[in-house]
Amino acid sequence: MTVQRSPVRIRLSLRPGQNVLLGVSAVLLAASALMVWHYIPMLPARIPTHWSGASAPDGYGPPSTLWGLWALMLGMWVVFGLLAWQAPGGRVPLNGMPPVTPQNAERVLGELRTAFLMLQAMVMILFSGLVAMTIVYSLGGPNLIALSLLSVVLLPLGTGYMLYRLSYAAQR
Repeated sequence: MTVQRSPVRIRLSLRPGQNVLLGVSAVLLAASALMVWHYIPMLPARIPTHWSGASAPDGYGPPSTLWGLWALMLGMWVVFGLLAWQAPGGRVPLNGMPPVTPQNAERVLGELRTAFLMLQAMVMILFSGLVAMTIVYSLGGPNLIALSLLSVVLLPLGTGYMLYRLSYAAQR
């Protein structure tokens, strides 16, 4: 005889910090679209589309490529948002996920949602910085590639912090 267990279903509302993360990423997404829309008519026929490791552009394309970059941002914003909303229902299996028990389910799944929303915000910071940097450089401004290096450092640090919080929530 097999015993059927029903999965633990938890309805989580957004925590205050999660509201901030969601708001920041949505504002960055909207601000990037406004920047592209406003500045595209002013850009030259060729703008940088790729930056070398030596902090100089080494690939060029038409200004419409900024809409492609924004579309990529939108796609990632949607994917991380869906992951944040689907994970608490237990429908998204993840490698390295701590065991979820009835005792720790609310904490673990709340931290998992926070992790996805943090990733969403960090990716929006990275890509909105790339949009702004490309526009500034294309209009004759300074090369701001050093600022994008900051996001290269922040992304792994933020990811490590999220994994730590997730494992800590499972142990409490």
